[in-house]
Amino acid sequence: MFKKKPVTQAPEGLIDVRALIAASTLPSHLRLAEAYFQNMSLASGEFRKPFMGAEAVQLVPLLGVMLSHLRFHSGVRILDFGCGTGWLSQSLALMGAEVVAVDPSATALRLAEANTLSRYPELKGRIRYCEFDGEHLDVEDGQIDRVVCMDSFHHVPNPDVILREFGRVLANDGRAVFSEPGENHSRSAESQHAMRTFGVIENDIVLADIWPLAQRAGFKELKVAPYAVPPLLSLQEFDDLRSRARAKATMNKLFTDVYSSLPTGGRQFVLMKDEPARDSRFRDGLAAHLTAKTFSDGPLLKIDLVARNTGTTTWRPSGQTAGSVNVGLITRGPGGDWDYEFRRYRSIPAQVHPGEVTTVTLTIAKSEFEGRELYADLVAEQVIWFGQNGAAPIRVF
Repeated sequence: MFKKKPVTQAPEGLIDVRALIAASTLPSHLRLAEAYFQNMSLASGEFRKPFMGAEAVQLVPLLGVMLSHLRFHSGVRILDFGCGTGWLSQSLALMGAEVVAVDPSATALRLAEANTLSRYPELKGRIRYCEFDGEHLDVEDGQIDRVVCMDSFHHVPNPDVILREFGRVLANDGRAVFSEPGENHSRSAESQHAMRTFGVIENDIVLADIWPLAQRAGFKELKVAPYAVPPLLSLQEFDDLRSRARAKATMNKLFTDVYSSLPTGGRQFVLMKDEPARDSRFRDGLAAHLTAKTFSDGPLLKIDLVARNTGTTTWRPSGQTAGSVNVGLITRGPGGDWDYEFRRYRSIPAQVHPGEVTTVTLTIAKSEFEGRELYADLVAEQVIWFGQNGAAPIRVF
């Protein structure tokens, strides 16, 4: 799949990262990680990431690539490997994830937790901070949906062990998303300075070497994002993309730009186990056709609602968790105001696959919505109302 490059020695005068790894022990690497954070305080600029000075210009686009390939949904369980000051863990928790923040530095974890709780006390309990011993993650098998590595994997001396741990803790449809430097990283001036001065590992990220290790760890596919920031096109070049006949020259330019950046550019890639199931935790493919019959019984209104899954994704059973599909009754007042929080019913007991039908019977007192119109819709909790996704709610009274 990936063509292996021949192994070459570092030029004279350069530190060979492979020799550095071979000459050091795992405990020594862990001590270096702890030493990096020993004299850091919450006043450090590290706690302003990803908006830490000019570095944000490079870091924020890389974060965007990572998030776009994470297949994020509310409640997703994410392990942030090498979390450092915890800025990414904090951001993911604010988005609605349940996060395990992992780092070999106890000081980093203590500072990360203190910083998060001082700024966002509502995140208490949403992030679990775990010290890493360099070999074993303090997580049970299959309990993580996503692993993120933001500039951390190239610091480890034992990538085979780390990948096996990722494969172990990830669920069957899990994925690990990486944003790392490139295949010549160890030879850069900055990396050479860090290795010479501090003894830290600044390894090259060579996908041809990583892929066999990942396969042995249980991953079935590796996909690569070729660039973080697409090159700008002139208006003419952009318009040419609309025409098959004229698009070739523009596509050749894009290929040239991507190809020229490969030797020095970073590596944004995803390791996947099985492809995640398409379900109502994601808005793509959510659609329904609703029909209803209503019956008056004195002060009560009985509603027989039939919902057909006309989309391409499976509905999760009703409940409170992200993606649970519930029935919602919505009211509309004489002035056109809508109340989407009027009623929720957890009335769908099982998955509903594309093409399948589920029937729900509801009873409500007419006095509860007196003077207002009554509508029915479906809602994928913490995701979207079906009516916002193109399937209009229906009026039932």
